[in-house]
Amino acid sequence: MKFIKRIKEDWQKVKDMPTKEKWEFFWDYYKIQAICIILIVVLIVQGVVTVANQKEIVFSGFCINCKIGVDEKPFWNGFYETAGIDEETQTVACYSDVQIMPGQTQLNNNTVQRIIASCAVQDVDFIAGDPYAFQVCAYTSQHLLTDLREVLDGETLEKLAGRIYYIDEAIIDVLNAPAGEQVEPDALEYPKDPKDPGPMKKPVPVGIDVSRRKDLQKAYYLDGTIIYVGAVRSTARPELTRQFMEYLLG
Repeated sequence: MKFIKRIKEDWQKVKDMPTKEKWEFFWDYYKIQAICIILIVVLIVQGVVTVANQKEIVFSGFCINCKIGVDEKPFWNGFYETAGIDEETQTVACYSDVQIMPGQTQLNNNTVQRIIASCAVQDVDFIAGDPYAFQVCAYTSQHLLTDLREVLDGETLEKLAGRIYYIDEAIIDVLNAPAGEQVEPDALEYPKDPKDPGPMKKPVPVGIDVSRRKDLQKAYYLDGTIIYVGAVRSTARPELTRQFMEYLLG
């Protein structure tokens, strides 16, 4: 109320002044208030524009030990078209800021915990990585990756012979045993060849070698690297996940 009263009093002082003097008076006494109002308006406008331009994330995943390439679009544009994703209002989130490296226990634990948390809230649909990173994710007690027999048909899986990554569920059983928490993942004896299910006790297909996708390699600086991709078991978008796995085979 005092502020309003002051405005009325000041108006009586300046109403008969020339325009130039009115502006000088206003600037001398109200510049701080004016600047604050302008800043508030600018922030509100920026917030509205940001919200209006924010795209809906309709699919997401982790690309471990990768770097964002010069241009991801050549790889993702094909999937947008295949899956019917509207690029104007929707987007795919590929988190490539995570690493899993041999001998880096703390780093690996932090990354795995982040991935597990994202899977738990159904915020991730796929996991991609080099052989070591994929192995770490595949052999968690939480069983993050889904059985590919629930995603792809038998004929497709037959055609993928030699490209499928199998896990031995017997190892995960060890992790989930009462003393499993004391087992160090690096101390476990993993299959020498994850593409050969023969020697495994309980083989389950959970990943695909997609190294032949040159557009994927270029998108994430993965030239010459073996890349495995698996579907997350807790995905809230199973149909899109199936389409993505099929797209990778193209």
